[in-house]
Amino acid sequence: MKKSLLSIITLTILSFGVTAQNVNIPDANFKTYLLGNPSININSDTEIQVSEATAFTGQIDCSNDGIIDMTGVEAFTSLDHLRCANNSISSIDLSQNVSLTILQISSNLLTNLDVSQNINLVQLLIADNNFTSIDLSQNINLTRLVIQDNNFTSIDLSQNTALTEFTAHNNNLISLDVSNNSSLVKLYCLQNNLSSLNMKNVSTTTLNNFYATSNPNLTCIQVDNVANASASWTNIDAVASYSLDCNYLVNTISVQGQGGQSTIATLGGSLQMDAGVLPTYANDTTYTWSVTSVTGYALIDNNGLLTAQTDGTVKVVATANDGSGVSGDVVVTISNQSNVGVYEQALKNNILVYPNPTKGNVTIDLSVFKKSNISVISSIGKEVFKATNVTQNKLEISLIEFSNGIYFVQIQHRDKIVTQRIVKQ
Repeated sequence: MKKSLLSIITLTILSFGVTAQNVNIPDANFKTYLLGNPSININSDTEIQVSEATAFTGQIDCSNDGIIDMTGVEAFTSLDHLRCANNSISSIDLSQNVSLTILQISSNLLTNLDVSQNINLVQLLIADNNFTSIDLSQNINLTRLVIQDNNFTSIDLSQNTALTEFTAHNNNLISLDVSNNSSLVKLYCLQNNLSSLNMKNVSTTTLNNFYATSNPNLTCIQVDNVANASASWTNIDAVASYSLDCNYLVNTISVQGQGGQSTIATLGGSLQMDAGVLPTYANDTTYTWSVTSVTGYALIDNNGLLTAQTDGTVKVVATANDGSGVSGDVVVTISNQSNVGVYEQALKNNILVYPNPTKGNVTIDLSVFKKSNISVISSIGKEVFKATNVTQNKLEISLIEFSNGIYFVQIQHRDKIVTQRIVKQ
C-alpha cells in the first residue's frame, strides 16, 4: 500500500514537473506553427519545452497564419529574427527577446509596441498598423525603419544615427527632423501633413532615393546646400523649395494656470502658469511672461509663477520671442488678499519713469498698470501734459519745449495716485 501511494505521488510530481517545463502557447495557430518547425520542436512531441525555446537562435516566420495571440514568444530569449506579418495581433511582449535583430510585424492591429529592451534591433518593420507614436531612443543600432500606413503625427529619430532607410509614407506626420541621420540612403515621407522637414547634414551624394510629394503644407525644406538639393532631390511638391534656414514662426500660444486653474484664493498665494506653443517645430518656441492689471494686481516671474498682491482680476500674457508678435492670455481672479497699503506700494514700485534726469524725452512704463491717467506738473503747479486712459505699455512724453527744472509725473490708476519726481536738465 505504501509502495503504491509513493508511486502515485512520484508520478504526480513528475507530471507537474513536465507541465511546468512547457511553454504556454494559447493561440492554436501559433502553436501549430511552432510544433511544425523541426528546428524548434526538436523532440517532435505535442508541446514546446522551455529548453527548446531558449535554445533556439534562428528565425520564427509565422506570417499569414491567422494568429491573434503571440503569448509564448517571450520564452524564445535567443531569437534572432521574428516575422509575423499579416495576422491579427493587437499586442505583443518582446521584453525578453533581447537578441532580436530583425522584427517584421507589419499588417496587424498594433497600437503600441515597447522595443526599449531590444537594443540589438537592426531592422524594424511595423507598417500598416494603428501606431501614433513609438519610442526608439534605445534602438541606436537601427539601420532600417518602415512605419508606412500608420497614424504617426511625429517621430523622434535623433538617437538613431545609424539609420540608412526610413519609409514613412501615408501617415499624419506634421514635422520631421532627420538632421541626425546623415547616413540615410532612402527617405520616403510622401503623403503626410508635413509643414516642417529638416534635412541638414544629409548629403545628396548619400541620399539618392527621396520622395516628399503630397505634403501640401510643406513649403520650405531645410538643407545644407540649396543648389545640390534642388538638382538632386526633385520629388517634392511645386509649393516646396529648399533653404539654408526655414524660419518657422510661432502661430499660436495658449495660456492657462497649472491644472486648468484660474483663481488664487489664499493670502499671498501663487499659481504656476503654463503656455503651449504651436507649431512645436517653430525655430524659437520660447516666450516671455507679463501680467497687466484689470481690477487687481499680481507679480509674475520669468518662469511664469504668478503671485497675488491685491483682490480683483489680472490678465496673464505669454508673448513669443521669435518676432511673430503672437501672444496668448488668460484672466486670473484673485481673492482674500490684504489690500491695506499694498496696492499703492505696488503701483509706485512697478511704474518706471526714465531717464531721470532727462534732457527732453521721458518714457513711462505702464506695462503692469494700463488704463492709467497721466499728468506732468511743473514745480509751480502748472499742468504741462495730460493723457487719460493710456492703454499702451509705454508712453513717451516730450519736455523739450519746457524749461529746465523739477517736474512731477502723476499716475492715477483707479482711485490711487502716485507721484514720481523728475529733473529736466
